[in-house]
Amino acid sequence: MKYDPKIHHRRSIRLKGYDYSQAGAYFVTIVTQGRAQLFGHIEHGEMILNDAGQMIVKWWNELPNKFPQITLGAFVVMPNHFHGIIIINPTVPNPIDVEHVGGDLRVSPEGEGATNMGERVVGGDLRVSPEGEGATNTGGHVGGDLRVSPEGEGAINTGGHVGGDLRVSPKGEGATNTGGHVGPPQQPPQPTPPQQQPDAPLSQMIQWFKTMTTNEYIRGVKELGWPRFDGKFWQRDYYEHIIRNANEANRIHLYIESNPINWAEDEENK
Repeated sequence: MKYDPKIHHRRSIRLKGYDYSQAGAYFVTIVTQGRAQLFGHIEHGEMILNDAGQMIVKWWNELPNKFPQITLGAFVVMPNHFHGIIIINPTVPNPIDVEHVGGDLRVSPEGEGATNMGERVVGGDLRVSPEGEGATNTGGHVGGDLRVSPEGEGAINTGGHVGGDLRVSPKGEGATNTGGHVGPPQQPPQPTPPQQQPDAPLSQMIQWFKTMTTNEYIRGVKELGWPRFDGKFWQRDYYEHIIRNANEANRIHLYIESNPINWAEDEENK
């Protein structure tokens, strides 16, 4: 598929008043500053990525971890630019009305008929009531993976802190916890995933992508000898197109797939 100006315009056309955080599919193009060819080369109609090009792919695939409301469509890294489709999915309201809820709540965290008279903070994977049916919690904090009641059926927790993976009651059936701390041995800290930003507009997603790729490319220049760039890594703006229907989506998908084959005619290859 050759260059189609109706699909792939080379100027920013942000629609005035349009909400770019709403559900929809968006075709975006980002170009390096000065059209510097930094990401690899075209060989026999195929894009051969260098290390910097593979870095671009890595950060593109990180976008859904940062912005959980999106799905990625077709994309391609070219020697000096990038094409990709971002799909912003409709948001689904959370039917659970609690003050602070975290993790995977499959079953009521306190059991049928239970009473919590203290702080309402729930975290972790609560698949089974952590205190058993009819138990009373007068102020504990629950965290971790609680698959089995940590104190046995009918036990009373009068203020303890429970953490970790408690798969078997640590004190046996009917035991009473009057304030102890139960938890597994200390584990080494784990890498922190990117802080999620739901309901972000398209511009914020692209800015994050450009920032992360720029920072890593700079490290590559300093530590790995990657080619230097002049001034800025990416051009200041980006190009976007709102995909209106399935036919248009199919044409853009084909355009992205055939971009390496048509590199000789690409407007960015001038």
